[in-house]
Amino acid sequence: MTKPTNDAPRLRLATDIDLSRAKPSCTRCHGTGRRGYKTIEDPENPGDEIKVPIICRCVTRRGGVKKDMMDEILEQVQQQLEDGTFAQTVADDIAGLPVEHQQRAIEQLEKEADNEEKPAQVRMQLRAAVGLIRQREKEASHGDA
Repeated sequence: MTKPTNDAPRLRLATDIDLSRAKPSCTRCHGTGRRGYKTIEDPENPGDEIKVPIICRCVTRRGGVKKDMMDEILEQVQQQLEDGTFAQTVADDIAGLPVEHQQRAIEQLEKEADNEEKPAQVRMQLRAAVGLIRQREKEASHGDA
């Protein structure tokens, strides 16, 4: 069983949800696809509140929630972790930052690499990215780059 997180709920467009995919025998939503409603601050009108439906997991599991950009980014990152290109991508991204922001980004990477709450695979790739960055810095200082 997955442990609960304090992550904010993901808001999706109503057009990306197909409630007809709800499982008719679902005990959580009774076949409606909605588990209830949550009151949140209106992102378009700060200070106002709106009620948004909570989509039942039976809808998600049966393919009723269309992938959005966040899903695609997460899949891409997962693929990079699996094939070992994540470190290279992160190192390239940091190299593309303005010089004044690079050191802060490297320090943040080092901090995240030591975070025991991160999966071991992620920590390993972050350390590899820091190593690549340091190697590039060394080569650049010797004029080998």
